[in-house]
Amino acid sequence: MSILTSSHTQLILLIILNALALAGDTIFWIRFVRKMKGFDWFVSQALYPISAVILLFPVLVGLYLSKKLSNKNFHFPKRFVAILALLGCGTNWGLTIVATLLPEQLVTVMMRLGTVTVILQSWLILGTRYKWTHLIGAVVVAVAAIIDVELGPGAATASISNHTHSSNHSNYSNHSNHSYDNNNNFLVGIILLLAMCCSPKGVLTEKWTKTFTVHPAFLRGMVALFTVGLGLLLSPLAFVRTSPSQSPVPMTWRGITIYLSSACGCFAGYSQPTYPDADCENAWVVYLAFIACNLTFDTTSIAIGKRGSAAIGAVGSSLSLVLTVVLTQIPWLTGLTEPAPLNAATFVSVGMIVVGLVLYATQKEMPRKIYATAVTGIRQDERKERRDSRLVRLLGEGDEV
Repeated sequence: MSILTSSHTQLILLIILNALALAGDTIFWIRFVRKMKGFDWFVSQALYPISAVILLFPVLVGLYLSKKLSNKNFHFPKRFVAILALLGCGTNWGLTIVATLLPEQLVTVMMRLGTVTVILQSWLILGTRYKWTHLIGAVVVAVAAIIDVELGPGAATASISNHTHSSNHSNYSNHSNHSYDNNNNFLVGIILLLAMCCSPKGVLTEKWTKTFTVHPAFLRGMVALFTVGLGLLLSPLAFVRTSPSQSPVPMTWRGITIYLSSACGCFAGYSQPTYPDADCENAWVVYLAFIACNLTFDTTSIAIGKRGSAAIGAVGSSLSLVLTVVLTQIPWLTGLTEPAPLNAATFVSVGMIVVGLVLYATQKEMPRKIYATAVTGIRQDERKERRDSRLVRLLGEGDEV
């Protein structure tokens, strides 16, 4: 008897599309923020959320007019949207900094550590139970990330020195100080990545999309709208210097005006003398490629969490590593002068992630009944059934058992 239903097929197609979008998202985001270096707040807290709102608005209007967006979507608790937006703001700003400190492959592999934290969060927040194949699969993915970090940091640091700081070599008379700064930047990047891997955004999204009626595109649009407001509250981040050669932004109205005009000019493709690290040529073209991939990735991630689980989405997105490694070998796509360096650790990491993915897929997850879907299993222990019954009664969605 075949176990592959239409629900499984739809989920598999979503995972493949999600992985393809994530690969493009990673490549183009890193390339774009390197072009816009020094404009971290503008990129992560202003340009990104505003453009997401503008692009998603016609999509939401089309869904509403075609009767595919019910009025129940507008009853989704706004406090949950605010929490997701806040977590997203932190991740966006962190990735903006990390992309200027670490190479593409290392960022991608390190983000796979999030698979382990997602499983832990699902166990704590959703009450999901896992079998040994799930745990081994997640550990294999995490070990793959550790192997890449342990065996590749020297090459990774050299890559950043050659590609992103080459214009500053003449500004440092002491080579040992320059190497010390690079090592510190590398450490800061790793710490930021580990912090982002612990974000519970994916699990909370799964919990709330399964508890309330909400369309993935609608939720993504609302989060983007809230992020615009949070971007204004986080505007002091514009005054944080992320490069020694970056001109400081005076905390005055004139200072922020100059900063914004310089950021807009760079985005339009014009070089800014006060931001020598920025490579503004065709910045807007790279951004259009990124935002298309990003919105596709975000929306499919919400759909995967709703149809399957956040853990399935985290493990499935590991497929993007294979494609990302391939894309980093195309210089005109990455914007580098030569293909990104590969070593044995890269191939070992890719192979281990594929093995971990296969192990994870061999058995179904065991979530609580209220979070179960057509592609997951259900916990069967009696204590769980009693807790589910009490929760259903409290939510007013069933009769007492």
